[in-house]
Amino acid sequence: MAIEATGSKYGVKSGIIITMACMAFGVYCLYDGWINEKYQEDHTNAQTGEPNFDLMFNRVYGPAACGAAGLYFLIGAMRLKSRKIVADENGLSFSTGKVIPYTSMKKIDKTPLEKKGYFSIEYEQGQATKTLKLTDRQYDNLGLLLDEIVRCTGAAPAETGSTESTNEPA
Repeated sequence: MAIEATGSKYGVKSGIIITMACMAFGVYCLYDGWINEKYQEDHTNAQTGEPNFDLMFNRVYGPAACGAAGLYFLIGAMRLKSRKIVADENGLSFSTGKVIPYTSMKKIDKTPLEKKGYFSIEYEQGQATKTLKLTDRQYDNLGLLLDEIVRCTGAAPAETGSTESTNEPA
């Protein structure tokens, strides 16, 4: 049975909250830079009438930086919704097209899953050994995904929390 882990709701909500904070600060800067006359008087050179750096920041640089940062985090939050991992009979399939077959998995460390919210998988790709860390800040439904990985790899349950895959070559 295929188990699917989708993009984390935590990550989406965090990105939206950061976007809202950036937009609020940008509006605050715009208010001080263009509407608040007392602030404009305090930050304008009396002799030349030119704005100092603080007023220019509130008129141009601050809102532009906040808008760009807010847009970055909003796009990141929306992209997180489309992220997913599927554990089926062949292996782990990622939404990016990457596939990790169960036969290449050598070690599953699930020790920190309950306390820290992540587990790691050590696997071979070509001649190199790589480690994949899956965290609940990136994906929801990781507990069921881990159970499916352990079931499909035939990993022996370990009392230490770490499981060794039984499909290592002899």
